[in-house]
Amino acid sequence: MKTKLFILGLFIGSIILNGCNDTLTQVGTGIQPETDRPTVSVDTFYMQARTVQTDSIYARTIYGALGEIYDPLYGNLKSDFMCQFYCPENFRFLHTPYNGKIDSVEFRILYSRTWTGDSLTPMQVQLYEVTELLPRDFYTSFDPLEYCDMQKPIGTQSYTARNLAISDSLWNAVVQNSSGTSSSYSYTPTITVRMPVEIGERFYNATINTPEVFNSQETFNEFFPGVYVTNSYGTGNIINIDNSQMLIYYKYAIEGSAGQDSLIQTAEVFSATSEVVQLNRFENTDIDHLLEPNDSIAYLKSP
Repeated sequence: MKTKLFILGLFIGSIILNGCNDTLTQVGTGIQPETDRPTVSVDTFYMQARTVQTDSIYARTIYGALGEIYDPLYGNLKSDFMCQFYCPENFRFLHTPYNGKIDSVEFRILYSRTWTGDSLTPMQVQLYEVTELLPRDFYTSFDPLEYCDMQKPIGTQSYTARNLAISDSLWNAVVQNSSGTSSSYSYTPTITVRMPVEIGERFYNATINTPEVFNSQETFNEFFPGVYVTNSYGTGNIINIDNSQMLIYYKYAIEGSAGQDSLIQTAEVFSATSEVVQLNRFENTDIDHLLEPNDSIAYLKSP
């Protein structure tokens, strides 16, 4: 009797095991109709490629790049830009400068922390005033000699991408928005270049003597076509620029509670925005070896 029960148990167990003998590789496809199953095939094809140098690329953007860097394989890359400034229609100084005097003029370059190269490489930026209207074609091969007097720089400033004058605590400080859902760095890396005060005086005098130059963006561009920003010293770093601004500083008087005048400092700000032209230039040199015929490699070099 015990032998029969043992044999019966083995028989029932084998039935159960055979019923569960479904490989995991068939999960999903095992219940899918044959006509619905995807067909996968593998093939091999051959192609030919060669490296070709292009003259320029179309690049309409408010984001620029500044600096120079050399690579033994990909050669040398230098990047700079020209920019106009947005001007509201019928612009006037918000306040009357005290005694009609402009204190100073600055050009600010605000850049991101995603630079390329050595953060401590000494670099130098140089500014030139644009004297000809910039074209609406945003190609990267423009010649600055066609638009600027390269013998008359209007500002120079040395810098490193990681500004060592800024403490680590400030450089790494993070702030959160009011809801706490996102955060950002409290300090934006900035290069400040002092410009001639005569430029600010020219702007203020124009608001008094020839205010029509501020009637529209077109008339303003004729009055002040823009600024050319280039690297004049150093190699080994390129910064990615988020924004460019020109600030005209001055003081204005207000009457205090005791009847005495107080002086308040302020600034008029002109920014490079999407409404105006920014020309980005990329100059590639030492790349002849990349253009030589090669049976196994084709190169792609892009800003």
